[in-house]
Amino acid sequence: MGLSSILKAAVAICLTVFLTACATNQGSGNSGYGSDTNLEAEEANNEVTVTIKNFVFEPALIKVSAGDTLVFVNEDTAPHTATDVGGVFDTGNIASGESGRITIADAGTYEYFCEIHPNMKGRIVVVE
Repeated sequence: MGLSSILKAAVAICLTVFLTACATNQGSGNSGYGSDTNLEAEEANNEVTVTIKNFVFEPALIKVSAGDTLVFVNEDTAPHTATDVGGVFDTGNIASGESGRITIADAGTYEYFCEIHPNMKGRIVVVE
C-alpha cells in the first residue's frame, strides 16, 4: 500500500469519525431542548424529519423553507405532541412508533413543545 493510499484511508476514517460525532451530538442542561443541531432543508417543499426519543426533539433547532413538511417520528414508548406555543400548529397525540406531520407556510420563528411533557421544547425557523 503506497503513501497516497494510506493518506486517503486516514482522511476517510477521520471524516467518518467526525460526521458520526456530529450526528450523535446531544445537548445538555435543563433548557428542555435536545441538541442544538441545525437541520436545514436544501430545497423548498422537502420533508424534514424530527425524531422524538428519550423525551427530546432531535434536532431541537430546525431551519426550513416555507412550505416544507416536518415529520415528527415518535421513537419513545410514551405518546407526545408537537404543539406551537402560538397555536399555529399541533400534531395531536403521536403514539409510540407513529408520526405526525405539519407544514408551515409563513416565514418566522416557531417555538413548540409537547403538551404531555411540557419540558420538551423545540424551535423551527422558517425562511421564505
